[in-house]
Amino acid sequence: MICSDFKEWLLERGGGGRPEGPERGCGPERGGEAERGGEAASHAGSCASCRALLELDDALERAMAEGMREVEVPQGLEKKVEMNLEPFGDGGAAGLRRLVTRGMAPLAVAAAILLVFMLTGRGDFRSMDEIGSLAVKSHNEGLAAEFAAADVPEPAAWFTERLDFPVKLASMEGLKLLGGRKCNLGKNEVAYLFYERDGRPVSTFIIDAGDLGFEMAEDRPYSFSIGGNGVSLKKDGSLVYATVD
Repeated sequence: MICSDFKEWLLERGGGGRPEGPERGCGPERGGEAERGGEAASHAGSCASCRALLELDDALERAMAEGMREVEVPQGLEKKVEMNLEPFGDGGAAGLRRLVTRGMAPLAVAAAILLVFMLTGRGDFRSMDEIGSLAVKSHNEGLAAEFAAADVPEPAAWFTERLDFPVKLASMEGLKLLGGRKCNLGKNEVAYLFYERDGRPVSTFIIDAGDLGFEMAEDRPYSFSIGGNGVSLKKDGSLVYATVD
């Protein structure tokens, strides 16, 4: 499970409480839900930003369960929630609508709105783990290139014409450029370059540093592994380079 999947699970779950592992299911009919709960628990254990979201959601549920007085739902609030949940489909919208239409006290309403915008606001990346997870997912999807390197002598210009930020290719020693395409990591469009090293595919994603929702040191390489894939991240000026092999 990656950060975007966790947020979708958090919006769809009901009743609060910590995620359940598969062994805590209550019969065959709950197998799928319990399995997702186990994956969510594992992800929250390793991702600080998603763990904070889970703790906020749990705190909101506890406050509501402790008997906060009911008040009339502010006019237009349910519609605003639905608009912000459109990217998550009907399941996510239904989950938040249930919270809003319970008739929450003002403090709970404010907490719910805060949670909505933390989950569905602008598409800022909230951690290096999130960038790495999304990059690995795209790397393993086997996406096709939109252009071959032999046909586009200036790949940076090709991307700059099609994205909302200027693109500059990094020096990639020992790698052969095969082609590229536009790609979405979460809600953000990025440049996706296909390389090859000793017959093995290597992917590099070029990200607008303005889409970062956290601080990242300049010119400092970060390396880690996700699911058997090596990931390296580096910020250089207005760009972030995420490479997966």
